[in-house]
Amino acid sequence: METLLIKRKNYEILEKMGERTYKVTRNGKIFFARYFPNKDSELADFVYIGKRLNASGVFIPKIRVVDKKSQYILMDFIEGPSVMEELIKGDLPESYYEQIYLTAWYAKANGIILSFKPEHFKKVGEKLCYLAFVFHKYEQKNDFTQHSVYLWFYTKDFINYLSEKGIKGNESRLKASYETTKQIALIACKYYR
Repeated sequence: METLLIKRKNYEILEKMGERTYKVTRNGKIFFARYFPNKDSELADFVYIGKRLNASGVFIPKIRVVDKKSQYILMDFIEGPSVMEELIKGDLPESYYEQIYLTAWYAKANGIILSFKPEHFKKVGEKLCYLAFVFHKYEQKNDFTQHSVYLWFYTKDFINYLSEKGIKGNESRLKASYETTKQIALIACKYYR
């Protein structure tokens, strides 16, 4: 059994999820652990981003522990499929669109742009949770409505995006482009702020 020592407590590694990320457990609770090999700068930036996103109204996993000595952060682990996995299986419920437009509005109002790729979001209770913990200075050309909205519907853009990730999309689910554009426009009219 491999463990990580974070803030003088051992956490059992359940799964290595990436190059520097782990799914860990302690006392029956599951956490997401992330290692920052560059002393201080990356860790401090991550904590700053978390605070900025939280203050902006974007729902993110709670940061539970920041260990500057071991360079690890522990956050709540969000179970379940990503929005991308849900969209692969079928159309998304309208409540997702209401929340993603609201999230985009919060980000824009705070002068930031998020990575709106659907694999960076998961449903937690009734809210969409942003997992990527990255943002950039807001630019109109990278606004959700200009750039990423097409990845939240089963469109040619979404199928191309899946193919870039090595996932085969189901082209038989594609609607005529005017139907998809109409659906996107109606949802945008309803929820865009």
